[in-house]
Amino acid sequence: MFLHLGSDVVVPGKEVIGIFDIETFSAKDYGRLLSHFSFKLPVEKIGEEPFKSLVLTNNKIFLTQISSLTLKKRWENLELFYEEEDCR
Repeated sequence: MFLHLGSDVVVPGKEVIGIFDIETFSAKDYGRLLSHFSFKLPVEKIGEEPFKSLVLTNNKIFLTQISSLTLKKRWENLELFYEEEDCR
């Protein structure tokens, strides 16, 4: 299953490492986090600023306008799907 991050962008659910609420970071912490990870991974901006969430995957960092709460709910639905598949 895939996690929809906005626009036409989806990522395989199993590749998601973390979903972060950008609004909880100070500008300094956000800059440090982004520069640290972007050194190793490409950054893809989905839509226009202001971004609400940062999604860290195995291969890329995504900045999206979708709130971390909405992404979390979508993620929980994926987890339920995977659990059901494992039980079959």
